[in-house]
Amino acid sequence: MLPEFSQMVLSPGPLVIKLRTILKDATEKDYFLLSGDPAIIFTIGMLVGDINNGKANVLKWDRQEKTYYPLNINIYQK
Repeated sequence: MLPEFSQMVLSPGPLVIKLRTILKDATEKDYFLLSGDPAIIFTIGMLVGDINNGKANVLKWDRQEKTYYPLNINIYQK
C-alpha cells in the first residue's frame, strides 16, 4: 500500500489521510497481510475497523506450521 520505508514520525496526519483514501473501499471480505512499521499497522487496523463497523480480517503467520491462518476480528463481538 505504501512505499517501502514509509513511517510515521512527527506528523501522522498526512499519512492517515493517504491511508484512508487507499482503504476507502475496504470491505468485511478483504484480508490484510500486515508487515512493517507497527504504528502504520495499528493505524490501518483502526481505519479498517472504522470503515467496517469494527470488523476486519487478517492473515496471521504461524512459524511452527509455516502457514497463514485467517483471523476474523470483530471488536464489538460479545
